[in-house]
Amino acid sequence: LPYRFLSGRIGFESFSLAASEADPVTGSAVDMRLRTYGVSGGLVARRAAVGVPVWAGARVVLAPYHQSVTLDNETASSGWGWLSPGAAMTAGIGTRVGNGEAFMEVDYLFVAAPSGTIGWDGPIGGLVGSLGFKLLY
Repeated sequence: LPYRFLSGRIGFESFSLAASEADPVTGSAVDMRLRTYGVSGGLVARRAAVGVPVWAGARVVLAPYHQSVTLDNETASSGWGWLSPGAAMTAGIGTRVGNGEAFMEVDYLFVAAPSGTIGWDGPIGGLVGSLGFKLLY
């Protein structure tokens, strides 16, 4: 990008939810599984302070999902869909170590489920923390 402190960022994430209950009417075991596959792109501003860089940014998130529901180990429904477009905010700090950078990063995901599609109406997302090491070249 034309500014040294600004860079583009793409991301690929996967999140899963699972719930198991017994149906109160029939007594059948009900198992529901949802896995989302987030694809995101956005901008990150990075300030390379001496030895301790910090960064913050935002991304737009598109999230297809796969959901399956089983009753007594028989598939009742299974299929693919799309969650409403959302956003992700990120912030991090790092330090140079040899040929790389050790870092700590925090992300917050804002994605909403469209009404009536997955049995949940409202926001899906939350806080994700990560520790890591990346090679710099």
